[in-house]
Amino acid sequence: MARVLLLEGAVDATLLERALQRVHRGVPILQATIATRSWGPELIGLPPQPPPTLRQVARIDDATWEQVAVDEVHERFAEGTTLWRATLVSAPDDRRSELVVAFHHSICDGTSATWLMQWTLAAYRALSTGRDTEEVLPSAAGDLH
Repeated sequence: MARVLLLEGAVDATLLERALQRVHRGVPILQATIATRSWGPELIGLPPQPPPTLRQVARIDDATWEQVAVDEVHERFAEGTTLWRATLVSAPDDRRSELVVAFHHSICDGTSATWLMQWTLAAYRALSTGRDTEEVLPSAAGDLH
């Protein structure tokens, strides 16, 4: 599953990656991976997987982000790796960018993906204004409602 966010104006990729890292750290299921057992694949949480690295792609036109989104949906997640990834498709003029985030179906459904994208944007806004992300993000699984 993939979600695409249209971002207007210049995007600081370093801050966006930090926002993704903060969301990853605060939501334990995002730290899980898949392991193959004798009975089949199993979702495991230990050891925790690292946050995804924000991949960056030059935006040429609308077809660029659309192709990135299609590719992300079809690209498999390797065993033993983080089960979500993010790509920032940026225009050279900084007027418009798209954030494409793909999730493995075992860690995220459509509603959860919406929350995770909202938390990523909230963390990005907090970081870009010098605020602490703790103010805008859930601090524990009990806060996820």
